[in-house]
Amino acid sequence: MEILPTSFNTTQVSYVPHLLSYIFHISYISTLPPNFWVMKMRGRNYERFIELLTPPSDVKLLCYIFQLYEWGIKEFTKKDLNLCKNLEIWSIKHSLQRLQEKGFVKVRGIAKQPNSKMWMKVYELNEENEIVQKLLELFRVVVNGGENV
Repeated sequence: MEILPTSFNTTQVSYVPHLLSYIFHISYISTLPPNFWVMKMRGRNYERFIELLTPPSDVKLLCYIFQLYEWGIKEFTKKDLNLCKNLEIWSIKHSLQRLQEKGFVKVRGIAKQPNSKMWMKVYELNEENEIVQKLLELFRVVVNGGENV
């Protein structure tokens, strides 16, 4: 067995893998160079994937829109989305705008509010968007407990 020093400098790379394998009983220590991820991620658009799932209010609102879609409600207004108890009205407004910018939701038209002179936008899920199709499929699998329907 190799005897390890009791105090070590982490810049001495030769001690760090031995210490980690000693402490965690790891048989494999990464041999990747320190700048491996920087080199691999350069020129790629990985941030776009992260932007799809942030902020959480967008994900919550998209989940609610998917629920409406599953219940057969294809068109909705901001007023319909205000019934979502998990989000504040202000969050719904801005999340809906961001989802529209991402191409997940599109404006179907405008309609007059009942008992009012005001007009409101009518939205629909952008079914033509491939990302929306995949997320809707994932939503169905998760909601159905792993059974793909």
